[in-house]
Amino acid sequence: MGIFVDGKWYRDEAKAKKILQGRSAPIAKQSRIFEMSQEAQKFDRELIQPYTADGKPNPEFIKHYPKESIEYGFIEERK
Repeated sequence: MGIFVDGKWYRDEAKAKKILQGRSAPIAKQSRIFEMSQEAQKFDRELIQPYTADGKPNPEFIKHYPKESIEYGFIEERK
């Protein structure tokens, strides 16, 4: 007897089972992907650049980093 793994036929079931053991379960992969997307959403603010691609001040940067925007000269300090 044999076994199919990802559409490939393996005559030796022991070899095929070793290949399958080395893989993580689909649910574990989905869980890790979800965790990574949650982290990306949590820390996406840290990736905002002060300038846009055309060299203009980035409005998102000004919105999220008002103190730093004053240092860059994008906005004036309120007195």
